[in-house]
Amino acid sequence: MNKENKIENQTAFVSYMVDDSGTVWLEAGWSPDDKSIEQFSQMMYELHSGQLMANTLEFINEQCTSEAEKTEYRKILVKLNEFFFNIEDSEGLLPTEDHKPVVKPTQVFPQYGG
Repeated sequence: MNKENKIENQTAFVSYMVDDSGTVWLEAGWSPDDKSIEQFSQMMYELHSGQLMANTLEFINEQCTSEAEKTEYRKILVKLNEFFFNIEDSEGLLPTEDHKPVVKPTQVFPQYGG
């Protein structure tokens, strides 16, 4: 998917890009008024608290119209699931009764249309 839309009256933005070496590049901007700064801050909060992920995945899923795009989307969900629940990244910590994940890995994939 490579669809770019120009947003009228844009007050703030964050764009992430990744190159073929895996380096993540960031571009961000906002208008200098208080409302734009507040909107940018709200967007950053939603982005980094995880609230924006569900909306983003739902939007991407709706944009996938061909079978090839739907297959790619499912691969993205599988990879996301791997990143969230990668045992190697847990530094040897195994879930205990009081530290179980809130959402089981098997529940993440269907939730976003996979």
